[in-house]
Order: sequence, then C-alpha cells, then structure tokens
Amino acid sequence: MKLDNNGALVLFSGGQDSTTCLAWSLNKFKRVETIGFDYRQRHVVELKCRENIRRELALEFPDWIERLGDDHTIDLGVLGKSARRRSRVTSKSRCSKTGFRAPSFPAATFSS
Repeated sequence: MKLDNNGALVLFSGGQDSTTCLAWSLNKFKRVETIGFDYRQRHVVELKCRENIRRELALEFPDWIERLGDDHTIDLGVLGKSARRRSRVTSKSRCSKTGFRAPSFPAATFSS
C-alpha cells in the first residue's frame, strides 16, 4: 500500500505511544492534525498534557511547526459513564508546566 504523504490524522492521547506516532507522522507527512477522545476516565491527565507536548515538539523540531495542524478533542463523556467502575479511581498525577516528559527523538531517527 502506498501512503499519501500530503496529510495524516493522528489519534493523540498525550501518552508516550501516541506522542511517538505523532513525531513519526510529522516526519513523514506534509500536514498532520491530531484528535483525542475524552471519555472522562483515568487518562484525563494525559489529555491535559496534549497541548504542551505539541508545543514542545514544535520547539524541539522547528521544521515541524508548519506541518503541525489543528488539534481536535471529541467529548465522549456519555460513553465513559457507562464504563466506569463502581469504585472511583482518582489520579494524583499532574501535568507539569511543560507537560509529561515526551520521549526524546534523536535527529537521526527521523532522517528521510
């Protein structure tokens, strides 16, 4: 299958795996938009860090600034209510001022 390198949409939660997918896509595609789903469960801490991670990637890799398109968040809270456990899980994790520490990407990793 041949990829169209004009654009991509990355499912971006703000965690390490989706941050890695975002970085890979920014290296391969001319335009990359991100989408995240807020279903009001435990990964809410990651969702809060998405903006910071996107900003940090753009600062670390200036060539990606023009490629990084809009970010979209879809609220699926109504679905999360039906999936919640009876015991509430609370997270004491917090997003730091600059977000979760994104994985470091040596420049050689993304050479064409």
